[in-house]
Amino acid sequence: MESLKPEQYGWTLERYVLEQQRTHPDASGEFTRLFQQLALAGKVIGSRVNMAGLVDVLGVTGETNVQGEQVQKLDEFANRMLIHALEGGGQVCLMASEEIDDPIPISTRFPKG
Repeated sequence: MESLKPEQYGWTLERYVLEQQRTHPDASGEFTRLFQQLALAGKVIGSRVNMAGLVDVLGVTGETNVQGEQVQKLDEFANRMLIHALEGGGQVCLMASEEIDDPIPISTRFPKG
């Protein structure tokens, strides 16, 4: 059986990053793990977007963000999802968001990057 070639069938971005990591023996894998957390958050957010009318993520929350804009429910959900996905991975030491005025610290129960 002939092996599959990426140019014939395509690769996921995650697989591409993993393949690139394998070509660098000194790579720690930290970027790959960070990327995987971001990808997971993106998939969950994308799933919620696909069901937007069914899961009450359309419209405004009634809050205002740091730029003075009305906060959208989907923005708030995406913000919470990204924070949740990144905080426990150990690759970041602090986060920032346009939805939150202050820096977002990493809980002491998680490792810090």
